[in-house]
Amino acid sequence: MFIQDIDRVVGGYLCKKCNQKLFNRSRAHFDRDFKTHLELCKGPDQLKHPKLDILAQSFMPYLKSNKTIQKLFAIGKTKLIPKDQEQGVNDILQPTKNYMYIDSETVEEQNQDDEQIYAQLQSLSIVIGTQISNKIQSKYINIRTQDFINKFIEQLWELTNQVNGANLACEPVVKFNNENEQQKHQQNIHQVAIFGFNSKNNVYLGSTTQQKQVTIRHTDYQFELVFKDVLTFIPPTTLDNFVHKYGNGTKLTQGNRKNISDKDYQEQVDDFTSSQPNGFISLDTNGNRKFKDRWAYFEFYNIRDVECIFAPINNMIDLCWQQGIDTLSQISLFQIANSIKYNYTWESFDINVDYNIETGNKEYKFYSEKWNKKVEGYLQQDIKAERDATNNVTANDMDYFNQMIPNKCCYCNAKFTNLNKPTLERIDKNIAHTKDNCKLACQLNNSTRSNNDADMAKLVIQMYKYAIVKNLPMTIEDEKVYQFLRKSIQGGLSQAENNVTAYDFDYIITHILDLDFNSLDANAFC
Repeated sequence: MFIQDIDRVVGGYLCKKCNQKLFNRSRAHFDRDFKTHLELCKGPDQLKHPKLDILAQSFMPYLKSNKTIQKLFAIGKTKLIPKDQEQGVNDILQPTKNYMYIDSETVEEQNQDDEQIYAQLQSLSIVIGTQISNKIQSKYINIRTQDFINKFIEQLWELTNQVNGANLACEPVVKFNNENEQQKHQQNIHQVAIFGFNSKNNVYLGSTTQQKQVTIRHTDYQFELVFKDVLTFIPPTTLDNFVHKYGNGTKLTQGNRKNISDKDYQEQVDDFTSSQPNGFISLDTNGNRKFKDRWAYFEFYNIRDVECIFAPINNMIDLCWQQGIDTLSQISLFQIANSIKYNYTWESFDINVDYNIETGNKEYKFYSEKWNKKVEGYLQQDIKAERDATNNVTANDMDYFNQMIPNKCCYCNAKFTNLNKPTLERIDKNIAHTKDNCKLACQLNNSTRSNNDADMAKLVIQMYKYAIVKNLPMTIEDEKVYQFLRKSIQGGLSQAENNVTAYDFDYIITHILDLDFNSLDANAFC
């Protein structure tokens, strides 16, 4: 698209030198302001200014991804790893085991046009398997059904609604102190996992075009369908080997098909193809002595492939849950490995332990001048928020709060010093800064708490301090650090460097940079 007059589009005059400063031509001082800008303009700003976190967020993927787990962990109702659970609380949180599996039997349909043959797969039958409260059910539908695909879609959403209801019934009920946070939690879009086997390309890594899962949402339902491939959670294998290794030791063979046929699978598929214009032959003939017709055999074979898959998937879920990971909330084997790695990294974390670093600085005290400024600031803050400020703190309350300083921060037990100054933290966020409604907290903790849930805020603060003590990875909060790291960023998906450092080398090391390689490369988890 070509724009002839860019100034009319943006509603002003855009500086042609930097393309960032916009001026209003109708203003009286347009000429003066524009001339001043040109004298100081140095061209476009090449530096990127990202929006960084005010408080660096510790990297704990599994815990950070679920508000329910965060709340239960914050109030001591669950542990990161189930083996550390105390007696009587190990049933609070359980892995998701209500899910679905779909298997479709297809044949190849060929069309010829201009001496070229086009082939595509056409579904003969589809089975939708569901596991709800450890009960497995299967719905079979084939191409002989009128409006085959639409019927399948209708049944799919009906069964998914049942699975979602079972998942909601098993989910622990948590209550947040903040009403807005409680409403957001209740409005969360839940997901229902639908598995397939080898339903996508076999290339697992290295290409951005290979999806890990597909998510679909319906306007009439308050949940999402998430289509997953079993092969993203296990090493490459066949269906028979997966059932044998991860299941109950049962291997799919000709014998356990109840001697349904002496033919192999490929011969059965060939029987469905035909040179007839419609692509199929009549299937009403008796093709096997054990079944009424070949459609009956096909139904049995299709259902058997679906129902045999639930046992190995359940075992896979139980295996991951031993490490505290809910398989259905993950997208791949490597994400599971990454979550397990960080679960063990945070295994010794306790929300009630003091992780503060002693600095030896002098204890802080309120003095009249600074205290009076604080009192006036709190008064203006409550008036602006339309809270009743009749009984707000006054200048006479300074000694009362000075006596509270030795009690340390109410969230992290940090000492108040000249570098870590205290501020008044309201206990009830709906009440003004009254004497009985205030306690002392670090300024950083006060801003983190804000109007958020108190337990969740304490968890974030304690995780931040634990990460500092243990030198764990966190998000960047300083733009100078971001700009320093950006200088080393090069093109490509990743860059691997091997360097040897020894005392007798003649070069000088000025910086040691340690980045947590949280990628999808399997080597990152060794």
